[in-house]
Amino acid sequence: MGELRREHAGGAVTSSAEPTLTMAATQATRDSQAFAGSTTGARTENFAADALLLDQMGRVSSFARLMMALCAIGATSLPFLGGDPVAKKVLWVSLAVATAAAGAMEWLTRDPARYSDGRIALAVQVQCAGGVGALYYYGAFSSLACIISLAIYVYGLGARTLHAGLVYAHLAIGHATIALLVISGTIQDRGLINADYLPVGDAVIMHAGVQTVYGLALLLGRLSRRKTREAVEQMERATRNVAQREALLDEARQEIERAAQLGGAGRFTGQTVGSFELGVVLGRGAMGEVYEATHATSGELAAVKLLHRTELIKPASVARFAREAKIAASIDSPYVVQIKEVGELHSVLPYLAMERLEGHDLAHYLREHPRTDLSFAVELVDQVARGLEAAHAVGIVHRDLKPHNVFQHRPPGARPIWKILDFGVSKLVDDGATLTGGGLIGTPAYMAPEQARGGVIDARADVCALAIIAYRCITGHPAFPGNDVAVVLHRITSSMPAQPSSLGDVGRDVEAVLAVGLARTPKDRFATATEFATCLAAASARRLDPDVHARARRILSQTPWGAPARTRGRPTQRFSLER
Repeated sequence: MGELRREHAGGAVTSSAEPTLTMAATQATRDSQAFAGSTTGARTENFAADALLLDQMGRVSSFARLMMALCAIGATSLPFLGGDPVAKKVLWVSLAVATAAAGAMEWLTRDPARYSDGRIALAVQVQCAGGVGALYYYGAFSSLACIISLAIYVYGLGARTLHAGLVYAHLAIGHATIALLVISGTIQDRGLINADYLPVGDAVIMHAGVQTVYGLALLLGRLSRRKTREAVEQMERATRNVAQREALLDEARQEIERAAQLGGAGRFTGQTVGSFELGVVLGRGAMGEVYEATHATSGELAAVKLLHRTELIKPASVARFAREAKIAASIDSPYVVQIKEVGELHSVLPYLAMERLEGHDLAHYLREHPRTDLSFAVELVDQVARGLEAAHAVGIVHRDLKPHNVFQHRPPGARPIWKILDFGVSKLVDDGATLTGGGLIGTPAYMAPEQARGGVIDARADVCALAIIAYRCITGHPAFPGNDVAVVLHRITSSMPAQPSSLGDVGRDVEAVLAVGLARTPKDRFATATEFATCLAAASARRLDPDVHARARRILSQTPWGAPARTRGRPTQRFSLER
């Protein structure tokens, strides 16, 4: 029973397990967000991928500058070289084309907002055309093959498979075509370096060796890219695993600290409050205590919440307690903890008597099962969504939905049921009251972006929090890990979590539902918690409406998985690692 009491307390007392932000931290948090936005430290999970992609851009830029330098050298030396006049004219045109293409590539790589594989591929193909034209002047058997080999390797190392193949095909086939036409005598060898003195067989063998080098350059580039990608992915997995372990250790430490204070006698143990006799302490928080209680006449078990005596002299604390009692008592749902009795709020000792729950909160379950079955998550989301809908129907936004506030009640002889706890920081939508002085309040890791920014929130903030919980259950990883509040808030407001399928076997349908539920903009999210629950159930059965996939694609086109929002000067989804 002692363990059950501790778990119940974890959900019943405001701020007993995870830190909540109040007005005093709001300005510091916003300042820290601005600082975090200017650093790469706030994007730990995506940092390695961005570094690799920026390295690719740097490599392309360097090669473009090298080609412009070689074109300049070629143009400068051309008046002093002999060779066929027709071929020389072709070279002038080729140098101009190659220089223009290289200049465009260098310009594209200056700003990540301009860079895209498609644009670079187009510029590269134009540059390759210039390279083939240069072969016509210098000769199919000249040393220009060395530069072509380097180009094939550079683009094989960084480009997508299709684009790398196009570069190889353009240069290798172009070279082979000129060489074979010259060897067969179909066209005149106008090259500055020609092989008219070579027998046909020797010329074919020599060019076959060049083509072999081209193929090896492409193969080496692709193999190097694959190894680099595997190293980056391994680094990202290690980073996520470390973040997960830190999150779990933090949860365990908080639980140990909380459990050490529970299960013993409290200041009011043995006293009678209203209709209830108080027993041992079940939980303690910043504002109050929860006692195990027994109804004086019926013997029914309950949990009674009392304010700390230091809070009784604070009008704001008493008003907040009154709001919690008012809100909790107004919600009629089996998926919300039931209120049995509310004491007079102007009495010496105001109290709130709730049903006594037996079982564990979700945080306890996730410590023992870091990743849950999809069916478990679907049932959890369905029941919690029903509880949220009941709250939203009477104009209440919970604002602090998290694993510690979701409790699996296991009544004897009945099916377990998930219940929502702790409406102490909830918002009354109708009157706009929050009692937070306009500050930021809630648990950072489970906040919606608009809540983390201190903006106006509605029921869709709870939908986002429920989606974050679902993400945690399905992937086994926190959506927004981190021990620093400012870093966590920056991640929430500026990025999406890591792609679920990169963390485990998560289907496309489920991934699409999570993308919509986690959307940074409220209007892009599911309008209600039950809509989110319905879509998740459909996704688990592989019957998801195609419209949800379309919504997910629109959302991810602006803020891809594991990447910051699309802003000028930052990489976006088009930089994602090839899979």
